Amino acid sequence: MTKREKTIFTCDFAISYAGEDKEIADGIYNTLKEKYQDFNIFYASRDRNKLIGNDGEEFFENLFNTAKQVIVILSESYKKKEWTRYEWDIIKERNKEN
Repeated sequence: MTKREKTIFTCDFAISYAGEDKEIADGIYNTLKEKYQDFNIFYASRDRNKLIGNDGEEFFENLFNTAKQVIVILSESYKKKEWTRYEWDIIKERNKEN
């Protein structure tokens, strides 16, 4: 998919985290929801249904490139996992463009 073909997300925040850090991610998600009720927050633990029938790589590339803000929970687990390293590569590329 080229940059011009991206679907624009209406996402204010997207949270990237390793499963081992879910408790931290839960806290961030709950705090954001409490403080910013009208904001749209993508949180994989809550939004798994949005992944059904989608190509995971394409979905997350689109998500992290079009979200207004991306929150990354960096940890040893995050650095070791293949999928979160893939997410991190997308997020780093986004920062180069922005």
